[in-house]
Amino acid sequence: MSAEVVFNELSLQPQAADEAAARRWMSGLVQVLRRAREVGGSRGFRTKPEFFVAPIAEAYSVVGWCNDRGVDEVERRLFRSFATKSPMLDGDAERGMVEELLGREFRCGDAVAEGLGVAYCLDGLGISFASSDRWAGRFISLEETRVNELGELGRIEVQVGHASCVGDVDAHAAWLRPGAVTIGSEADRLRGAIEGKMALYVAQGLCAEGDGVGYSFGGRFIPTARGYGLFGLDGPSNLLAEACARLVVGKPKTEVKPYRTKVIRDGWRSRRVHLTEGGEALRLMLWVKPDGDVVFANVGPKAELWICEECEGA
Repeated sequence: MSAEVVFNELSLQPQAADEAAARRWMSGLVQVLRRAREVGGSRGFRTKPEFFVAPIAEAYSVVGWCNDRGVDEVERRLFRSFATKSPMLDGDAERGMVEELLGREFRCGDAVAEGLGVAYCLDGLGISFASSDRWAGRFISLEETRVNELGELGRIEVQVGHASCVGDVDAHAAWLRPGAVTIGSEADRLRGAIEGKMALYVAQGLCAEGDGVGYSFGGRFIPTARGYGLFGLDGPSNLLAEACARLVVGKPKTEVKPYRTKVIRDGWRSRRVHLTEGGEALRLMLWVKPDGDVVFANVGPKAELWICEECEGA
């Protein structure tokens, strides 16, 4: 089954400065949709009903763009070829998801993020107009508020896969295609690579056989590693496997530093370690339990540092 693609309605604001800018936004969106379909994502996208009539620029909507003879006819025809699903969830066929979302809210900054929240829940791809720098990332951070079974509110930070340009889509290509390797099997491949590294360390005398703590992967660890190029079709990169293995045996190449002072659950403490120095300066984020076991949480750039609290992974 292909990954779902969901439009981020927040990227409609602020409006484009003029019709020429609005045409560029639409052209970019069409190319994102085209590329997502090419690599195996959904053949259309989900959006709110008002998407087509909402103004992109003053007195200029998506419907206006579709009828604008100043826009390339091939591009307009291509856009019409994408199936749209509105509202974003089918009240009958997806009743379970609709009911689940009644007790969950997703915010991006101060705004409720309906489209991005649905994309996250469907493990899909959020797409945006390239209307501001905040939509330039391959992952967007959201604050999820959820009501638990006791009626209590809990808040955690989550990330959703995202694209506002063709390059972003390509970064997510490995999981957009139908029949993509599941998170579970990817976790098995990463675990195998880590165990292989640990066996090598024993042979090299870096650690003794049996050294090491227990470890697991949070729900966003492999998706974020994949999104930043550390997990491809051939499996985990050597950099990722080595960083994880060294953390497991207590021999990291770089210092493991506290991240904030946040403690969750029964004393889990957040930590961060450098993966790369140049470019995006990637960091590996992890939780350390009181017994020393670790949960690999997520990967992200230094400039957008965060730690995922979604810890029920593989």
